[in-house]
Amino acid sequence: MEDMLAAYDRGRHRDAALQLLGMDIETTVLAWLSWSQAVLGYADKARALGLQAIEIATQGGHPFSIAQALQITSFGSFLLGDRQTVLDRTAKNTEYSGAQNIPFWLNVSLPLLGHAHVAMGQSAGGFEEISESLEFGKATGSDYISSLAEMCLAKAHFVMGDLDGANEVIAGVVPYIERNNGKDYFLQASCIQAEVDIARHGAQASEAERLLLETIRIAKECQYRMNELQASRTLARLWQSQGKTHEARDLLAPVYDWFTEGFDTPDLIAAKALLDELK
Repeated sequence: MEDMLAAYDRGRHRDAALQLLGMDIETTVLAWLSWSQAVLGYADKARALGLQAIEIATQGGHPFSIAQALQITSFGSFLLGDRQTVLDRTAKNTEYSGAQNIPFWLNVSLPLLGHAHVAMGQSAGGFEEISESLEFGKATGSDYISSLAEMCLAKAHFVMGDLDGANEVIAGVVPYIERNNGKDYFLQASCIQAEVDIARHGAQASEAERLLLETIRIAKECQYRMNELQASRTLARLWQSQGKTHEARDLLAPVYDWFTEGFDTPDLIAAKALLDELK
């Protein structure tokens, strides 16, 4: 993607890309670069690229590209745990996409917006937003939107302490997430399954351990550092509850030590706190 940006000349290429593809290529590449940097563990770079994508899209004034930039950069913020950023961008995008009649980006925004609302104590409205997106996905046959909505629905149930609801939703949708939404969301969904198992069974959560070890393996293969950190922290906490303190630290410490930025993200803050406990 960096090579595409290097070869791109806004003056020469923008109008042709808009006519042929219906989107601003520069904005699209910057937005997906922002997401990829978040997944790869470079939070500061992800944030900077996200702001750049939104700024260029806004300056260009192309509605689809503005909606796309707002939403794709929200995916990275969602992974990084930047709840307020997710809330701000998805709220803006749902309003904007609705006004511009762009139903796809509207309904991709709603699950993340709904989850943010639930996490911030606005559960009724949050569940309604997720449900609206889920209904749209099913009505239009969009497995991508349906899977995303169901993952956010499971997360919302978990936040509310509804373990049965979270487990019922996530168990049925994990295979579809892997096929339709990519490894990042599949790994997040696996972590939800593991967290539900731990909440139910505590130190005896053997299924959670299996899920987390597999999640860590896949994340390492893909070099998805944020997913690896999330799974490693959850597994280290489980091992700590089992009295396996040394194993927990040996698992988490090298993952945490790899990071060079983003130390204000919730996952890195929580990992540092856990490592302090494990000393």
